[in-house]
Amino acid sequence: MSDETKIEASAIPEIYYDLIARVVPGALILVAYGLNDIGKGFTAGMLTIGLLFSYILGLVLSLGAALLWEYTYSKWRSKFWKNAKERTTDGDLWLWIRRLRLVDRNLYTKMMAEKTLFCSLSVGSLCMCFAPPSQLVVHVGRVYSAGLLASSSVICSMCMFRVNTFLSWNMREFKSAA
Repeated sequence: MSDETKIEASAIPEIYYDLIARVVPGALILVAYGLNDIGKGFTAGMLTIGLLFSYILGLVLSLGAALLWEYTYSKWRSKFWKNAKERTTDGDLWLWIRRLRLVDRNLYTKMMAEKTLFCSLSVGSLCMCFAPPSQLVVHVGRVYSAGLLASSSVICSMCMFRVNTFLSWNMREFKSAA
């Protein structure tokens, strides 16, 4: 593989990371709150602005989620997670991924994007519990919609911690093999 091909291949996971980890959660939240307005005046300009707002909202969600989960993890890890020492922080995982060969990075970058997606969706659905979308409240009811959103927050959180545990295990295995 030539150097030029390696550079092009390394950019693909970064683009997918932004799409998976930032645009998808932001778009889901925007769609949940603006479900009635999607069909009205849908143009390429609206799509561009929607993607931009989705990215910004996804970025804000991931930053808020990172702060919340870092605080929760550091504060409650000894009480709730018996295998807390097996989990690794995102910063350590990113340092490990950046040191890997380019071929090995793609899968782990995608997994970190999925972890960020679940992290953002867990916080987004938790926030929607306090201000549920009106369309959901009309169809399901306020109490049921809050329960539905809270349970989706718990499911996304469990997925996030599962991906973190898997990545932490792989990091230890790579380090022990080296």
